[in-house]
Amino acid sequence: RKHAPAREVFGINMMGLLYQKLGDDKESLKWAQKAYYHPQLKQADYFTQWSAMFLLAQEHERLNNLDSAGHFATETRAYSKLYFPFQESWAMLILARINSKQKKYDEAVNYCKQILLTAKGHEGFFENEVENELAQIYFNQGKPDSARQYANAALDRGTQFNNYLVIMNSSSLLSTIFEKTDPVKAFDFLKISTAAKDTVTNIEKSKQVKQLEI
Repeated sequence: RKHAPAREVFGINMMGLLYQKLGDDKESLKWAQKAYYHPQLKQADYFTQWSAMFLLAQEHERLNNLDSAGHFATETRAYSKLYFPFQESWAMLILARINSKQKKYDEAVNYCKQILLTAKGHEGFFENEVENELAQIYFNQGKPDSARQYANAALDRGTQFNNYLVIMNSSSLLSTIFEKTDPVKAFDFLKISTAAKDTVTNIEKSKQVKQLEI
């Protein structure tokens, strides 16, 4: 009985994560809200509380509810500093995406570079996604040279980690960058992106089947 509230909130949040994996962000948001506003959330463990607010930040950003996304991402970042410092970067990446969507590109770049600076020498799967995000931000800002630099870095590291989603996105961006100046290179990158997209699609289908079986 003592752990019932934590298990209930955890289960609700897991439903939100499941719908996120299935690509249903609206339904995921509904479950995230149920978890976050659950009357016994504060009785749950710190990680369950963190997960509830982080999922809200994610889904509001994905659905372009940018004010709400900013609120929950800022809350998640502050909570991370208290209990999970190594996960502060996750909230910062959402803040970068929010600022990019608001065309506040300098702020978005700053968040991404803070993440990469913190991880310098220990870059992993997550930082690879940050490089990919930074490349897109620079491209949206009209800085193709910087976009190419980070897209190449993202593609190299993505290949190293078999991060097919980053491979797909970074090579697609590189194809767009080279479209007018080097059509042959652009086509090569497009082929890489297409192959990676097929792999991502197959992996996601396999995951969805397994999750539905559970």
